[in-house]
Amino acid sequence: TESMNAGMYGILIARELGAGETAYAAHVRIFEAIAARDESAAMAAMGDHLEAVHRLYWRVFDDIKAEFSSPE
Repeated sequence: TESMNAGMYGILIARELGAGETAYAAHVRIFEAIAARDESAAMAAMGDHLEAVHRLYWRVFDDIKAEFSSPE
C-alpha cells in the first residue's frame, strides 16, 4: 500500500504540466556535467534537480490533500 501510494504520487507528478520536459532537461544538465568531469557542476545540477523534485512532490501532495479534505 505504501508503494502503491508512492506509485500514485509518481503518476500525478509525471502528469504535472511540464514535469517531463523539466526532468529531462535536468538529467541532460547532470549528464553533461559528469561527461565533462566537472564535479562541482554535476553536484550543483543534481542538487537543483532534487530540490525541484522535492518542491513538485509537495505541491502535488498538498493539492491532493486539499482536494480530499475540502467539504463538498
